[in-house]
Amino acid sequence: MKKFPIYALAAMALLSLAGCKDDYEEYDNSYLLDYDQTMTLSASSDYVELDAEALDEDVLTFTWTPARQMPDDYIVQYITEIDLADNDFTSAKREYENPDVFSRSYTTEELQELITVEWGKSDKDEALLAFRVIATWDGGTKYVMPEVCSTQVIVRPYRPLTFDADYVYLEGTALTGTTRQPVGRTLEDEYKYAIVQTAKAGKLDIAIEYEGVTSYIVPQMPAAFQSGAVVPAVVSETPDESAWNIPSDGDYRIIIDILNKTVTMYSPDDPFNTNFSIKWYAFGRPALYPVMIETEISSTLWTRGEQNGWSEGDSKVLNLTQSAADPQVLVYSGAAIGSGRTHFPILPHLQFDATGDGVPEDMNFNTMAVVAPPRVDEDGDGIHDLHDKGKGPDQNVVLGTWQDFDIGSDLREVYWNMPSGVNYMVFDFRNMKVKFEKR
Repeated sequence: MKKFPIYALAAMALLSLAGCKDDYEEYDNSYLLDYDQTMTLSASSDYVELDAEALDEDVLTFTWTPARQMPDDYIVQYITEIDLADNDFTSAKREYENPDVFSRSYTTEELQELITVEWGKSDKDEALLAFRVIATWDGGTKYVMPEVCSTQVIVRPYRPLTFDADYVYLEGTALTGTTRQPVGRTLEDEYKYAIVQTAKAGKLDIAIEYEGVTSYIVPQMPAAFQSGAVVPAVVSETPDESAWNIPSDGDYRIIIDILNKTVTMYSPDDPFNTNFSIKWYAFGRPALYPVMIETEISSTLWTRGEQNGWSEGDSKVLNLTQSAADPQVLVYSGAAIGSGRTHFPILPHLQFDATGDGVPEDMNFNTMAVVAPPRVDEDGDGIHDLHDKGKGPDQNVVLGTWQDFDIGSDLREVYWNMPSGVNYMVFDFRNMKVKFEKR
């Protein structure tokens, strides 16, 4: 295929601005073979609105008539180009067409990909596209001026349905006292939205708003309500009758996982909704204090260690926020707790009859059950007795990483080596893991 000389490309640019043939008698083109343009171009529509439900359908077709007839020693080649009109074909998608075919079609998927990915336009705005067809010739004894026709079409991309959300709401007949209930993002996971919602028997819709567009999260497969079931979900433009149905009145825990595209709901009487409780023995010595103590942990822990001090008066109380997604996940977000060897007592003090003789023992801050690094069987005898040894294997904190922990009064000589600046902690008592961060 011959390359276009610079003067030919300049002529093509002039022609493309004009559409098809125009009057160029003022130019001396005697060095060209006689020029007589016959090709015309039309589009199936001058406005196209793309539909996500018809990705494979041809939605825009350009049709042209054959270029002028030339002697047999000339071979014609049709080239098509499509681009944003503002780009002036500098980033065009080019195709070399079969000489016997006089049309080029584009599907919804092709146009959407070109507009939003190839050319980086927002799917919120209409795009003005320019299309042109160029007829060129090889062979013969003289250079032949190409024929060029162009046209423009407005295309509106579709807005993809996505689990991304700026806001999440509950709607439907199952709500009480409101028509729309906002659902907050959890503190511990930016991809989860959760709420404990008072509801009545009825239909519940989950609406998500993203960049001003509202859509709905619905079950992938309709099914009866099952407490604790992790239900795969999809996004729909409208709610439907296969949405979430609340079977009876009560407080329901609702968790929307945007990343994994699932919804989980817990009924009011599900054991999942209970707070974490720890059973432990006074002073870590069940032989001397056989009456077990049970303590619920739902809102506070304390610090003990080098960063503040070892007594109750030196400690820092940690006010924890219970996750809406799991009552046994507790989050601290506040001032930095300080550096050094640290663990977390579950109470500041306690009076409890741990022997069963009717006289309560006074347990101070230094003898309380603590959240600390995991128990380790140091000598391999199957027994962990850190208190009797008077020491324990301290553990370095790895910021932003889930680390195991244990809890008990036999761990009060075990510590994390805490770096400075830690001001965010997630305690997952259900899975006995903790994450330390600087935020």
